[in-house]
Amino acid sequence: RVRAAYLRRSMEEEARNILREALAAETTLPRNLATAIHDRFAALGGVGYDKDVTMGGQIVTQAIAVVVTLLWTGIISYILYKVVDMMVGLRVAEENEREGLDSTQHGEVAYHN
Repeated sequence: RVRAAYLRRSMEEEARNILREALAAETTLPRNLATAIHDRFAALGGVGYDKDVTMGGQIVTQAIAVVVTLLWTGIISYILYKVVDMMVGLRVAEENEREGLDSTQHGEVAYHN
């Protein structure tokens, strides 16, 4: 949308132009899939990127952010799990487990003999 406005084109015309450029590019056999994707869309660049910022750089940054998020949530969850385990415990007593939690925790009988 920004690129279309910058070039004073309609969005439809700009989308057609982008597809035309992408499809008209030379097709040589790439070394791998990542190279094929990069080569296919390298000419398109990106809209709104700062100087020296590329689409590939943004993908790497986002991949790093995903890994950091997974590590952060995993570590914090583990710490919280341990804190709750120390404070109230996460398991019932072994006798209650053997007798059945329905009767010991809820005062009900789930299965009649």
